[in-house]
Amino acid sequence: MTKQKGLLALTFLVLLTLAGCDLSSTDLPTTQAISTTEPGATIPATTVDTTTVIELDYSDFPELIIGNVADQLLMPETDYYIYYFGSVCGYCSEIKQTVLAKIDSLSVDKVYIVIVDSTQDIHDDIDVTGVPAMVHIVDHQVATIHQNKSNVLAVLEELE
Repeated sequence: MTKQKGLLALTFLVLLTLAGCDLSSTDLPTTQAISTTEPGATIPATTVDTTTVIELDYSDFPELIIGNVADQLLMPETDYYIYYFGSVCGYCSEIKQTVLAKIDSLSVDKVYIVIVDSTQDIHDDIDVTGVPAMVHIVDHQVATIHQNKSNVLAVLEELE
């Protein structure tokens, strides 16, 4: 019965840790090693990874969101990219964290973000027909258009 209580306590502590509870408090009860059928043997301590994964969102980059369609070709840089994504696009959702992590890490290239709910959200001179898409703008004109998940990810890999 003592072995079962010990396993139950260990399971409870693991669940609390996974749920993000702070187990470093000094007023938590301490536990002792649980004996197995062999006298003197104990269950080895296990390590639980409690690393927090921070999910990025487009709203974390308000300075990069282009809300006015006319501004898509008028940004201050002469060489930049625009990432077009759809709020209900499954492929856009799949690559969202990769795209945003890359945008967050860039030190040389600039990537702006456009939320596409309809074709009216895309500048008339930019021939994006599907999302996700990455458009390279040079001297306020379209240089290249890369559409679909794999092409967008390939362009992102090249950016610094």
